[in-house]
Amino acid sequence: MRFAEALGVSFSELEQHYPCPETLQAKYARLQFQFDTFSAGFSVTVLGAEGVLVDVVRDERPWLGQRGIAEYMKRAFGLSDDAVAYWRAYEDFRSFACEPVWEIAAEFARDGSEQQTIQSALHHWLLLYGNMHRAWAEIVRGECTFPEIVWPPPPSRFQTGVQQTHEEMDEELGEFCLALPQPEETAFGFLLAGKATLLAAKELIKDFIHMDATRNIAGQCSRIAHGRALRAISQAFATESGGYSTRNHMEIWADFAERACGITRRELFEWLPLTETLGSGYVTKWFLLHCPAEEAIAAFHLGPPPAAKAKLGKRALGIGQGGAAGEGLLEARPGRHPLTVAFEQLGLDADLADYFFRLHREIEPLEQEEGWEYVPEVVRTHEQRQRFKRAYIEKILAESRKDEALLRRMKQLSGASG
Repeated sequence: MRFAEALGVSFSELEQHYPCPETLQAKYARLQFQFDTFSAGFSVTVLGAEGVLVDVVRDERPWLGQRGIAEYMKRAFGLSDDAVAYWRAYEDFRSFACEPVWEIAAEFARDGSEQQTIQSALHHWLLLYGNMHRAWAEIVRGECTFPEIVWPPPPSRFQTGVQQTHEEMDEELGEFCLALPQPEETAFGFLLAGKATLLAAKELIKDFIHMDATRNIAGQCSRIAHGRALRAISQAFATESGGYSTRNHMEIWADFAERACGITRRELFEWLPLTETLGSGYVTKWFLLHCPAEEAIAAFHLGPPPAAKAKLGKRALGIGQGGAAGEGLLEARPGRHPLTVAFEQLGLDADLADYFFRLHREIEPLEQEEGWEYVPEVVRTHEQRQRFKRAYIEKILAESRKDEALLRRMKQLSGASG
């Protein structure tokens, strides 16, 4: 805070400024690991610390930018020693990690399961950490393609204090949704337009399997004690997991992948998704498994507030639901479904994919429409409204890069430019 104030940035400005999507993904993934198991938390907090990484790679060059940065800041901006004290703490990478951490890890990671947990958590964390630093470099160079998000934007007509009513909060979040940048193309849109090759379509199919929400919804259920919200979330868990009406939804998708594309379940779950897909999954897990009920409900199945939905048109379907909804795949329409046609044009048997989306067309639009009706049951106080708003905004921002990264990958595999 002292460093920011010395540069003329107030606390209120910091609060209104939202991090870039890559920072949000790294932030919440780290929290998810730390609150998940001891092994996962140890991996990202200790094994993933900069001092330990310097010892592993035997190369300090990636971290040299931090050494001497305090003196540089003092000279360049005329700052005092007190203002740059934060940066002094990071000049010695080993000051926070001086124990023999790899020997400690070997003491408790004695079996294959623990070793796999550590390996996976550390691998995923390093991918997300690197992605965040890449985004920071782009911001510094003025090359970041994602717009700076300041909310509420000054001058703001929104009431942000204890006087804000639930209706005013809905209106504010509706305006936020209207202000979001609109992508020119989505991954599913690229497929529907007939531009994707079979290899690119398989990439999308594998990426989609990592959206399984069963355990996340179970965690959310555990913190809502009563009312319509509990019944609705319980039904979402039952339908998603296969305990009500249909079998497990992702089992259906896995069957489609195997029967239509020859992608086995082992291949699906051993495949490493794009870093942005990993990050989105960890953000959802954090909010649903570990956060208060008002943050969990903000991060699950909420599209734009109803009043904003009509203004947004087709864009409304993609907010909070991803590229599939953004292309209208969850809407009922006459004739054969366009996704079925797109898969068949690539020589794939799309019967199970058609069934999968037919189920979600019957279930998820209802959940989206009803979702905002449950919010007042859970979000009742000023403090809850503030937490709900921030979780809603950050979840949407954190996911904004996922479809963009998948589309970029599909274009590469299809030999398309842009």
